[in-house]
Amino acid sequence: MSLADVSVIMPAYNNAQTIARALASVAAQTLPPRQVVVVDDGSIDGTADLAESCRPRLGATELVVIRQVNQGAGAARNRALAAASATFVAFLDADDEWLPDKIRVSLDFLADPEIVYVSHDVLVREGDGRETVRDCARHFAQAGDPFLALSVRGFVGTSTVVARRQAVLDAGGFEPSLRAAQDHDLWLRLARTGRFRVFPGALMRYHINPSGITADVARRRHCSYAVLRRHLPAMRARPGGWRAALTRAVILHVEAAAAFRRQGRWGKALGELVRIGPALASVVWWLATMRADH
Repeated sequence: MSLADVSVIMPAYNNAQTIARALASVAAQTLPPRQVVVVDDGSIDGTADLAESCRPRLGATELVVIRQVNQGAGAARNRALAAASATFVAFLDADDEWLPDKIRVSLDFLADPEIVYVSHDVLVREGDGRETVRDCARHFAQAGDPFLALSVRGFVGTSTVVARRQAVLDAGGFEPSLRAAQDHDLWLRLARTGRFRVFPGALMRYHINPSGITADVARRRHCSYAVLRRHLPAMRARPGGWRAALTRAVILHVEAAAAFRRQGRWGKALGELVRIGPALASVVWWLATMRADH
């Protein structure tokens, strides 16, 4: 069987219960990758050993397992990128899984040399087994300016992305100081320098994990604001940029309020809604006083 010129980038932290499932989905690809790089980011539950045990299942696909002290998902992905050797890199978190045609279909779209990365729809599985499709391609298709649309909606999920490795390296990789939303930051940086494509069809299954990093609502909102501020100059320089920035600020608080509500933390949810007004004032101030990035 031929192997795709793809390195899979898989950070893992205490994913002993899910990493075999993730690696099995790599092994089940109709066009398997030639390399998988797993970076165990200081796990204490035997995650790395379980990854090693999956080596026979991967067949001709090279498996590289790296262990490091805990530094966060961004640093773990950067470590994996440094060890990757293929032309393309495909990102897969250790608690997600791909559908079998993921790599093959993604590479079909990357045949266009002007596209630096591709993404697609997501199949979301709730804890009770119910599944829904997150229609990410619709947001992309309706976008007049894909960069601004991505800035506002954040519709590119990490485990959906296949990218040109050199483009990711040239962009500086993931920002390790961000403990959340570092993926959104990178997709925006890449979108500022090249074209990207979000195509229809759910080729990744995202498992809702209440104990995961995305469950830390306040941290994710804080980091998302940091990403927004990083990209405000580029947004400001584009038609509709002010509106996009203000809309993003509202969305961050509404999403945080919804997350707190799902957790039954009604006071926190109300607090997020109350913060919308001051947040908009802050964004207006930032936009009015910063230099546009041309």
